[in-house]
Amino acid sequence: MPDYAFTFQSITAAQGSRNILDRRGIENWILRSPKSLLGLGCGYLIKVRENSGPRAASILRAWNAPFVRIYALYPDGRIEAAAL
Repeated sequence: MPDYAFTFQSITAAQGSRNILDRRGIENWILRSPKSLLGLGCGYLIKVRENSGPRAASILRAWNAPFVRIYALYPDGRIEAAAL
């Protein structure tokens, strides 16, 4: 099962969203986006564990967090668009 990544255009947007998830008890990490996503205007991402993905998506949408897209991050290195 994949982990999930929410992409952001700025570190400030990612940090604000991280704080929202922290207050809701969802473990998360801010990372630089992989090179394959940089061309899409996504410089940073918040990564959450597989079982937290749907809940994190719901919370971030409720707070109108400015994420660009959601991706599934597979253990073998694949990255695919995800619909949560």
